Amino acid sequence: MKQNPLRELSRLGQAVWLDYIRRDLIRGGGLQRLIDEDGLQGMTSNPAIFEKAILESDAYDADIRALAARGAMPQRIFEALSVQDVGEAADAFRAAAAARGAHIALLDMPLLFEIGSPGRRAVALPGDDLPPEVDLPALLTDRPKGSALIYLSLGSLGSADVELMRRLVAVLADTPHRYVVSKGPRADEFELSDNMWGEARVPPTNVIPHCDLVITHGGNNTTTEAFHFGKPMIVLPLFWDQYDNAQRVHERGFGVRLASYDFTSDQLRASVASLLGDGALLGRLSVASARIRAADGVGRASELIEGAVRR
Repeated sequence: MKQNPLRELSRLGQAVWLDYIRRDLIRGGGLQRLIDEDGLQGMTSNPAIFEKAILESDAYDADIRALAARGAMPQRIFEALSVQDVGEAADAFRAAAAARGAHIALLDMPLLFEIGSPGRRAVALPGDDLPPEVDLPALLTDRPKGSALIYLSLGSLGSADVELMRRLVAVLADTPHRYVVSKGPRADEFELSDNMWGEARVPPTNVIPHCDLVITHGGNNTTTEAFHFGKPMIVLPLFWDQYDNAQRVHERGFGVRLASYDFTSDQLRASVASLLGDGALLGRLSVASARIRAADGVGRASELIEGAVRR
């Protein structure tokens, strides 16, 4: 009997995840079959995935109508639908994960995010056009002249590569700038340098508007957020769509693509200096940001949800 290649990957120690989530997949038994037959160990979820699921299926229509009838705004409807799906998917993974002694992996939920600790907290919703002020440490706000504020995040998966994160920290420690670092799920396994501050999860829509540069893996969310707020990027792609995003950013001159594991220290530091000093690029990004904001994506999403309510 031919070996299931996905099962073989699991046997070799590679966890198989599905970059997709939809209610009829969960409730129709498709997810359970993927877990039982193919050894699926996790799923990713983010606003773009949920948007596609909602638009391409009628599985959400009844809940949308019920929530709208209770006076819920489109943003809250979207949040409620996504939380329900993630919760049901987590339930489906629980038994399999417990049998392996592993953790369930469901990432990038479009929820309320918090930064800091009690007394130092800011909250943002995905899609908020004007995020609230962030109460950042004095290390980041009281910077010396010529010191920029830079956001570093490789996403939930990339930041789990502790050795890569340690190398980035070591290279960027030898610069005059300050860094906000989203440390990821293994935050306790590496230390930041004296010119950095971070937590396991840092909400990008709160932080990016206050930064001068974004160092990213090139995931769809971070890339679009950087464009939305008009920030140049250094992109270190790791897999999937990130390679396409990185190449496009590089080719269009909105940032620099570097080899994620083969960049030299000088290359990374020079890219930081070059992008921060490129006034013409900042002007182009400002124009692009204004055009994106004027498109009113949040308003368009609201119209789509309201249209589903009226169907």
